[in-house]
Amino acid sequence: MAPVRFERVHKRFGDVVAIHELTLDIADGEFMVLVGPSGSGKTTALRLVAGLEALSGGHIHIGARCVDRLPPKRRDIAMVFQDYALYPQMTVYDNLAFGLRVAKVPRDEIRRRVDAAAEVLGLGDLLRRKPRQLSGGQRQRVALGRALVRQPQAFLMDEPLSNLDAKLRVQTRGEIKRLHAEIGTTTVYVTHDQVEAMTMGDRIAVMNEGRLEQVGDPDTVYHQPANTFVAAFVGSPAMALNAVDVVTGDGQVTLVRDRLRLVVARAACDLPARAMLGVRPEHARLWSDDAGLVGPVDGQVEYVEALGRETFIGVAAPGGARFVLEADGAYRIRIGEHVRFGFIPGRLHVFHPDTGAALGRL
Repeated sequence: MAPVRFERVHKRFGDVVAIHELTLDIADGEFMVLVGPSGSGKTTALRLVAGLEALSGGHIHIGARCVDRLPPKRRDIAMVFQDYALYPQMTVYDNLAFGLRVAKVPRDEIRRRVDAAAEVLGLGDLLRRKPRQLSGGQRQRVALGRALVRQPQAFLMDEPLSNLDAKLRVQTRGEIKRLHAEIGTTTVYVTHDQVEAMTMGDRIAVMNEGRLEQVGDPDTVYHQPANTFVAAFVGSPAMALNAVDVVTGDGQVTLVRDRLRLVVARAACDLPARAMLGVRPEHARLWSDDAGLVGPVDGQVEYVEALGRETFIGVAAPGGARFVLEADGAYRIRIGEHVRFGFIPGRLHVFHPDTGAALGRL
């Protein structure tokens, strides 16, 4: 096990800058998730750690070593790809053992490591099968096992669950987290799936266009987004963002957009005359006179997503503002109907209208 450090890392492909001055410390034994949309630079960052791409600037450290000039085989890492990359002509046992044989590890040690990995991953009954005889989830466990037997300083995982169906993704997420809890090897995990990021990471690094937007534990990133990009990207359904005018006076702040007027307590920080108002669905509720909500707001239903346990309602409000409400799963309403709702005080996020930086909550 070893910490991994990006120090002002820069990567350019011709005229395209893929990574902008990335500085990120990943602690020994930590499970760090790099998350972001396609083209955000997260996979490039992982490939730079692996040595599959050359740095354009900056430094990468694995443990106490600067690995900038080391070839992949000398970096003491193991990588798991999204396409499994198993040898179809080999048995599961031989796939697991292949890297160790190339490294000239003694035969008894190879068997010990393979048997140990097979036990951890539930592959003991599959060692004589070939990849074509396995399900997608089983193949992914073999790919994980092949990395595990290496006993590296760090695991690098590039969207390893993207080829699995929804049920297997959930199951394999649990297996990877259990494996990490047992082994404790530093893990850098790349995904575009925010659910994977939120449920798996000790910390999350949110990337966008090659820049690090925010890094923190899942609760912090979700409840205290650093800017509008993080606010809109992390969370499903996404946080609703609407431009509003800000009027202060008489110890209150009023957020105004056409006929939409929200009166809230005085902000602890100075607010500009215009701002972006952000509200997550779970903080927008159907109106009740005794619920202590900020509002009321009247709107028209644009869509309904009934998911069983909860129902999400997309609403068009005055001035073209749009919000998503979370209601009980048994609640029923139709598109086109009118609905009255409000917001939980203290849960209204305010962002700068130009930079998108978080200003606070009301």
